[in-house]
Order: sequence, then C-alpha cells, then structure tokens
Amino acid sequence: MVFRNKILSMINDLLFLQIQELPDLQKDHVQILVVPLDKVSPGELLFLLNPAEKKRAAEFKFAWLQHRFVVARGVLRSLLAKYLHKSSHDIEFVNNDYGKPSVIITSDEIPIKFNISHTDNLGVFSFALEHELGVDVEFMRDNAEYEKIATRFFADAEVEKLLALPQAERKQAFFNCWVYKEAYIKALGMGLSKPLNSFVVDFAGKVLPQYEMQSINGRQLFAINVGSDYAAALAVATEKAIKITTTHFLGKNID
Repeated sequence: MVFRNKILSMINDLLFLQIQELPDLQKDHVQILVVPLDKVSPGELLFLLNPAEKKRAAEFKFAWLQHRFVVARGVLRSLLAKYLHKSSHDIEFVNNDYGKPSVIITSDEIPIKFNISHTDNLGVFSFALEHELGVDVEFMRDNAEYEKIATRFFADAEVEKLLALPQAERKQAFFNCWVYKEAYIKALGMGLSKPLNSFVVDFAGKVLPQYEMQSINGRQLFAINVGSDYAAALAVATEKAIKITTTHFLGKNID
C-alpha cells in the first residue's frame, strides 16, 4: 500500500508539472489536455475543490464515480488556475440557463472559455480565448444499439447514411456522428434543449484524420484522436482559422 501511494503521488506530481509547463493561451488557439482519470489520485485534488463540490463528491454512491468527479474537477481547477495565474481556490463558476458552466472573470483577466467531457475513465479538457467551445468523448462500446439510438436521435439524412454503410463500419460511424453532434450543442451552450435531429453533420465509418474539420452554422467541428476505442470531437464557435494543440498526459501526443 505504501509503494502504491508513492506511485500515485509521483503520477500526480507529473500531472501538476505538465500543467505548469503548458504555454499560455493565445488568440485563436485551442489547447486540449487528455487525462486518464483512473491513473490520477483524488487525494491531493480533493483539497482544490470548494465546499459545494466536496459535498457533491461525497453524495456519489459508488467510489469510482466519486474518484472520477474529484479528479476531473481538480484537474479543471488546476488548469484554469494556470491559465488565469491565480489560486485554484479563487476560481468560481457560474452556469447559464441551460446548465453550461463558465468561469467568473474580472475585467482585467483573460476571456477564457472551457469545456470538458469524460467517459470510461478518460477525461478531455479544452480551453480557448473568447470562442465558446464544446467537446465530447465517447468510449465505443460494442453492445450499444447503434441503429435504435440513431433512429431516435439523429436526423433522417444521418440515419439513412449510417444504415447504407457496411455493418463493419457502423459502430465507428455512429460514434463519429454522435460526438460531432454532442460537441456542437455543447458549444451552443443549450444542452439537449437543442434536439440532435434538428441539424445534420457529416461523418464516416473510419478513424478520421486528426483535426479534420467541417463547418456548420458558423461553427467549426474537428475530429480529435484521443486513443483507440474512443471517438472525440471539438466544436469552436468561430469561422476564423483555429490552431489546436492536444497534450496527452501519460501518453503519446498526436498532433
């Protein structure tokens, strides 16, 4: 147990070091950090949370959910503190009418925007200046009823395209479409009040090239490669040219 705790402490130290080494945010530049949440100890990160977040963490019935929440929130606070050059304890959040969180900033602080997503112990954190963001990552489960879910939530044209693909490509295609749509509505900041079948995205039944882009209603959607067995996408609320940098903690960077 002592040896395991030392290893976890070393991993956390590496995470904090990597966060501090990240460059400051630049205009029209999105920074993404991919974190294996199960590899990070929640112990030290718990101290970064405010009382309301600690209360929420304690309410989870399962230890793995509590672990994931504490690590994700602690990493988010650490990253925002680095970018804003302030203590993580001074970070305050506010939700819009649809529940999307943002950081409360003063007039002399940078106009930082962020969005996060996590699935199956993998967390994806995105940050930019000025531009609203949406990010989604999904573990590509084998037992999901892709066709049923698509028929219920996707636009008719998307369902038709999905069902026209060979069976072997449908799982990848479904998840590519899903993360694009989720990222888009998250960038809108409207949550599921924006029906997924009210707009159409392009997708394919294969792993897409890193940062392959499509535009929809003044927003750019990018494919993000975060590892095998996962699909991920980023939406940026601008038509300007965007630079993206992805850093994989405890993994190989893919840029």
